Amino acid sequence: MRGRPIYVIPNAVEAPPATDPTPAGEDSTGTCWIIALGRLAPQKGFDLLIEAFSRIAERHPHWSLKILGAGPERQTLERLIDSKRLANRVVLAGWEADPTVALRQAKLFVLSSRFEGFPNALLEAMACGLPSISFDCASGPAEIIRDNVDGLLVPAENVDGLAQAMERLVLDEPLRRRLGDEAVQVVERFSVERYFARWDAVLRREPPETVQ
Repeated sequence: MRGRPIYVIPNAVEAPPATDPTPAGEDSTGTCWIIALGRLAPQKGFDLLIEAFSRIAERHPHWSLKILGAGPERQTLERLIDSKRLANRVVLAGWEADPTVALRQAKLFVLSSRFEGFPNALLEAMACGLPSISFDCASGPAEIIRDNVDGLLVPAENVDGLAQAMERLVLDEPLRRRLGDEAVQVVERFSVERYFARWDAVLRREPPETVQ
């Protein structure tokens, strides 16, 4: 008996509101923010992200890390932050219903997950024009990021590699700008129109288009 075909339909993302008054990459303190979003749970690998940031933080005192989200790992992450003496450099900012303003105040987005489905947080960050780094975990990030075109992929759970990629972008503003300019193409690549067109193709029993 032949098996039934399996199709994967990637999530859609829309462009953020164009009327947000916050200048991109700025906040009132002048801090350069690296940002991450997600539930404070082992899956999201925020312990790995904090460890990676700790390896570059001393060399880049004007950069800080902000993690948006809530969850059961908050106290564990707070203890890790304290052990790394990063209490003034790493902020667990809690849950945000609309992270757009925080994303636009950042200069760099990092997805540190141990595993994923299809990470909406990465899509939202790239739609805001953020240069993004992600672990090449299973699954999702490699379907979204075109490595060295609109973001950087790092081998899964490779803390040294993540620290190196973060420092590379911290030091290279033209590269951040180039990746961010390309990143916004996710709004077209994963548009609502293409999302429904892929569903229509599956319902017609045709292979849906491949995202490029």
